[in-house]
Amino acid sequence: MRPVVLYLGIGWIGIILQLSLSHYLPHVDRHPDFVFFVILFLGIYHGTLGTAFLVFFLGYLLDLVATTPFGLNSLLALILFFSVDWIGQRADSRTPLFAVITLIIFTGVEIFLFWFWEWLLNPGGTLPSGLLMDLFLRTLGNLVFGIPALSLLKRVEQWRKGESALRL
Repeated sequence: MRPVVLYLGIGWIGIILQLSLSHYLPHVDRHPDFVFFVILFLGIYHGTLGTAFLVFFLGYLLDLVATTPFGLNSLLALILFFSVDWIGQRADSRTPLFAVITLIIFTGVEIFLFWFWEWLLNPGGTLPSGLLMDLFLRTLGNLVFGIPALSLLKRVEQWRKGESALRL
């Protein structure tokens, strides 16, 4: 199977999971970001310009169906992808610790950019109450769901390359 089709399908499943789970969680802003995990994985293992187009397209798809300001998810996807790729060229990006640290840092960056974008649109606005709690809960949720998701994506990649049979 071609990697573009495979990761586009996985990203689309992530978008569907993300949007359908947000209705069942008490606070929409605290749901795990499944597309974030796919983009993080692609940045670690497939840091090419062609993959950047796929990442942009996944962010664009999320922009089409999400309630966030249009274009913000595409921008965040590219920032995450190129940052992880750039850092990964200077550090050992294939260790689990790299994924954990990246999940923590970019969850904070994502929350900050969403807040900053709203502040740009409404300059008189103030820092939302509960931002630190949202940051903590979103980071915790991304870690709880992100580590197994990255592990599963790594197994899918091994299966795709034919290194070993996919065992769950």
